[in-house]
Amino acid sequence: MGRFRCVYKRAYPWLNASLEVWLFVANVSYLFDKSSYYRPWLSWIGVDLRRLGADDLVCGMGNDESI
Repeated sequence: MGRFRCVYKRAYPWLNASLEVWLFVANVSYLFDKSSYYRPWLSWIGVDLRRLGADDLVCGMGNDESI
């Protein structure tokens, strides 16, 4: 158990830092329109998140009869 704790204490900061750098790179690529996903796992599962604008709200309000 002591050896596992020692290995964990040495490996965790490096693994955590690499995850944070990977997420930072993904966010920067999303910022500059190099990727359409701001988190890598959203592309893995195929989720496409989009912002709702004012035009979308106006268009959606006219379709209340179909609901």
